[in-house]
Amino acid sequence: HYSAGNYIARIFENLPTLVLPIMVVNLLGAEQNAYFFIAWAISGLLLVIPIATSTSLLAEGSYGEDLRFNVIRAVKFIFLLLLPAVAFIFFFGNYLLLIFGKQYAENSFEVLRVLAVASIPYSLNCVYAYVKRVRKEIKPVIYVYGSLILLTLIGSYLSAQNMRIIGVGIAWVVGNVLVCSFIVPTFLHKAYSR
Repeated sequence: HYSAGNYIARIFENLPTLVLPIMVVNLLGAEQNAYFFIAWAISGLLLVIPIATSTSLLAEGSYGEDLRFNVIRAVKFIFLLLLPAVAFIFFFGNYLLLIFGKQYAENSFEVLRVLAVASIPYSLNCVYAYVKRVRKEIKPVIYVYGSLILLTLIGSYLSAQNMRIIGVGIAWVVGNVLVCSFIVPTFLHKAYSR
C-alpha cells in the first residue's frame, strides 16, 4: 500500500519537470520553449537543495531519530543554502544566461527570476512531503504533489497565451504558494499541539 502510493506520488512529483516544457512548446512554439527550458533547467538546480536535504531527512527519520529536531535542522540548512542562491540568480542571473547567448539573457532572465522565487515555497512543500513519508502517511504526499501539478498545469495553460513563458513561471509560483499556504499552518498546528 505504501509503495504503490509512493509510486503515484513520485509520478506527480516528477510531472512538472517533464510536462511543462512540452506544454510550452505546444502552446508557444520552439523558440519560446528554448528560452523557458534554459530558465527551467537552471532553476531546477535550486530544487536539488530541498530534495537532497529532504531525502537525508527521510533517511534519518527512518532510523527513529528525533523528527522535530531534524525537520528544524533541515529547514535551516535548506534556507542557508537556498536564499543566497536565489538572491544570486535574482540579481546576477542575466550574466549566467549570457553563457548561452545574449538572446537567452534577454528572453529568459525574467522567467528565471520567477522560477527561482518558486524554490522557496517548493522547499517547504518538499520537507512536508518527506515528513509524511517518514510517518508512512502517503495520502497527503499524493495530495501535495497532485495539487501542485494540477494547479501548475491549469495556471500555465490559462496564462501562457497572454503572458508567454513568464505566465508559466507565475503558475509554478502560484501553485507552490497555494499548496504551501495550506500545508504550513496544518503542519505548524500539529507540531505545536503536541
